[in-house]
Amino acid sequence: MRLSEINRFESVGNHSAVYSQYGKSFLHSSLSKIEQRLDPQQFFRASRADIVRVSAIKELEAGITSGSMLAILQDGQAVEVSRRQVQVLRTVFGGF
Repeated sequence: MRLSEINRFESVGNHSAVYSQYGKSFLHSSLSKIEQRLDPQQFFRASRADIVRVSAIKELEAGITSGSMLAILQDGQAVEVSRRQVQVLRTVFGGF
């Protein structure tokens, strides 16, 4: 599997789930360690539990909690973007 085929990384205990067009697999690595190796122009830390590929985001919607947002991915998954990360998203990717 290529990095460009990965849509999302999700923290699952001390492992990480990897979501792609081929389904879900697992890595024996923390999300923090994975994040250090990713290009910040291609991947965005949406919350403590999720990293998403920017080009996999289809749309952004108001989130469940005040100030948060939902990133709807091309494959239909909805990933909550924390309030803090919404501010980063606006700064890094030019307001929306």
